[in-house]
Amino acid sequence: MEKKAILLLSLLIILLLNSNPINMSINHVQNSLKISGKSAIKLEIASAASNHIQIIGKTIVMNKTFVVNNTDYVEIINSTLDFSNLTTVSTLIENYGTLIINNSHIISNLNQSYAKVISSTGNLTVIKSTFQNKKLLVDFEKRNVTCIIAIWQSSHWINLHNNYFENYTSAVEIWSSNIEKIYNNTFVNCPFGISLFDTNNAIIENNMFMNSCAVGISVKGERITIENNYIYNNRNLLLTQSDLFGNPTQGIVVQGSSYIHVINNTIINTFKCIAIFNSNNTYVESNEIDTTGPKEGEIQAQSSNYLIFRNNIIKNQWDSIEIYNSRHLLIEQNIIENGNTAIRVERVDILDGIDPINITIQYNMITNSGLLNIEHGANVKIMHNLLNKTIFSIRKNTTNVLILNNTLYSTEIYIETSKNVTTTNNTVENLENLKFCITKSEIVFINFNILKNATFEITDSKNVQITNNTIYTCLGTEVFTQHGYNENITIKNNTIIYINEQQETSTGEQPESPISEQPENTTAEETETPTAPPKNIPYQFLGISSIAGAITIAIAILLLRKRK
Repeated sequence: MEKKAILLLSLLIILLLNSNPINMSINHVQNSLKISGKSAIKLEIASAASNHIQIIGKTIVMNKTFVVNNTDYVEIINSTLDFSNLTTVSTLIENYGTLIINNSHIISNLNQSYAKVISSTGNLTVIKSTFQNKKLLVDFEKRNVTCIIAIWQSSHWINLHNNYFENYTSAVEIWSSNIEKIYNNTFVNCPFGISLFDTNNAIIENNMFMNSCAVGISVKGERITIENNYIYNNRNLLLTQSDLFGNPTQGIVVQGSSYIHVINNTIINTFKCIAIFNSNNTYVESNEIDTTGPKEGEIQAQSSNYLIFRNNIIKNQWDSIEIYNSRHLLIEQNIIENGNTAIRVERVDILDGIDPINITIQYNMITNSGLLNIEHGANVKIMHNLLNKTIFSIRKNTTNVLILNNTLYSTEIYIETSKNVTTTNNTVENLENLKFCITKSEIVFINFNILKNATFEITDSKNVQITNNTIYTCLGTEVFTQHGYNENITIKNNTIIYINEQQETSTGEQPESPISEQPENTTAEETETPTAPPKNIPYQFLGISSIAGAITIAIAILLLRKRK
């Protein structure tokens, strides 16, 4: 029996060593279109009786403007249209009927201002196609711009997805048209990327903009969603291009619109990352904004109402969230880091100033960001925020303010020329004595707070109550000082605890973030990531393992039979 087992094992090993491994991998080869000057043909398209014209698998050198009449149905599929010889015409393709461009390549060499590759007032579909102008007609040194437009669409419907645009001053302009979705397009060196004018019910999604140094996405309309787009500008070029197009570089612009959602976009290196002007009911949520260099940029809103800024990550910006002359604001659950300022809500008279009212700022985490400042505001609630190394300021006739349940580290607090301000149940912890200043204000209540290394300065104020607080300070520190003319100042029932200065300075660890409580409209869901199978295991190896397993089983069976 042992001889049989050895013989069987030898045969199996020989078969294994002499067998050719089976390659189960699949190579996907994408056929690329080769354009040859010799094989290129000139095609004159004559009118067809059916008005249905198809260009399939052709390379065409165009010698005049291509016109799609209002009764025509034209399909350009897997083809190349080379318009390089037409440099001074105003339009390369005029569409008045129905035009479909699919998996094709459009080459242009336009150099006349406001020239267009496609001018369409009919129905237009462009998918999986490439538009390339031979050069971008922007001279950054001489400050000169020639506007070349890839697609200009007015009225009717348009469908754009999975396209590539390069070297157009303005890539896509859409006026008063019907759009379902513009998605998965790439824009390279197109100062103006996608611009919508008086267009409603649109989705702009999953597009990429590389060096759109004027405006990446601009919209004017209603019920528009701008989601999951990526906007990136070269940091060095940004500094030289910023004013060439009339305004600093802007990422996403909402102008004269309502019910706009700006969600999950990534914007890097723009001066105005998200800008909202004269708009209502706009929601800015879950965006990521950063600058790869010295602080530049901001989210800015002007003369707009009913705005929500929620769950954004904002880093290295000059004015992280800057709001002028706007009302009914909710700013919550944002992470703001390393900004020159964190949040500014103000009235600016040179911009037809109005007082901001109904402002809620809650559940934000702000670190090393200069200033949180409210001016000329009314009905302000600042609650459940964490501030670290960021000045807290209420100024210039702000009224009816509630400052509740905030945690402040290394933060000075200023209440200036304001009225009816309540500060309660906050925790202030400083590593050194920092000021809590009340200046030229009235009806100020400061109670039930815990303050460490904070000293109060009261100047030219009246009807101020500082009561029932717990104050930690070093022995010999003057906790309360008054300057100027003050009236009806009440300081009582405070607990003052003197701490060892040396010990306290050496143990400066901060507790974990207290922002564990979530606002009512926030839901937290735990998601479990399934374990992924091992990647890149050769099928040959899997085959050898299976044969080896079979050998082992065979030997085991023979040995068991021998025992029996």
